[in-house]
Amino acid sequence: MDLEIFKIKKEMNAEINIERSVFIGHSYLVEDEAVAKSIIKSVKNKNKEATHHCSAYMIGRSSQYEFCDDNGEPSGSAGFPILNAIKSYGVTNTLVIVTRGYYGGKKLGVRGLIEAYGRCAKEVLELSGKIQWLEMVYLLVITPYQSVDSIMHYLDKNEIKPVYKDFQQFVTFKIELPEKQYAEFSNFLQQFHDVTFSKI
Repeated sequence: MDLEIFKIKKEMNAEINIERSVFIGHSYLVEDEAVAKSIIKSVKNKNKEATHHCSAYMIGRSSQYEFCDDNGEPSGSAGFPILNAIKSYGVTNTLVIVTRGYYGGKKLGVRGLIEAYGRCAKEVLELSGKIQWLEMVYLLVITPYQSVDSIMHYLDKNEIKPVYKDFQQFVTFKIELPEKQYAEFSNFLQQFHDVTFSKI
């Protein structure tokens, strides 16, 4: 049985206030480390007045790339609890940045910071939601009109929606489907001698 892998459903923001300190969390769906680092840099440049921009990410189907940064907070008090929140939520290809937007004058201490950053990351992830990450393949299918109804019936039955359709002398479909469904679908198409298809 394949291991189920999840990523966040949508990018979100969350804000919490603790002892007059404001913590603002942002979640991002990222495909690689270069994108994650670019977002972190951009957030820091756009809001230079903030006290700290602490961050963490996990990337890869086996979460092989992970990173956390305290950004000036005491060691282990910010980036690590954010990373732990991502791990606990069970998602990958996810970046969370928690900005400490205003320092209220009361020190929270290391324990307080751990709780604040972890809680803010947890809240923004829960708002983001999660969906299963499926490896997708794209197919180009070219068929005469007499086979269209059968193909469309198969697609509807398996909840596969063509991303592109073109009706000319022949009908052309561009289809996105989970890789694990490819073998079954290709076997189905092979029964039509007048249908051609290929991965793109």
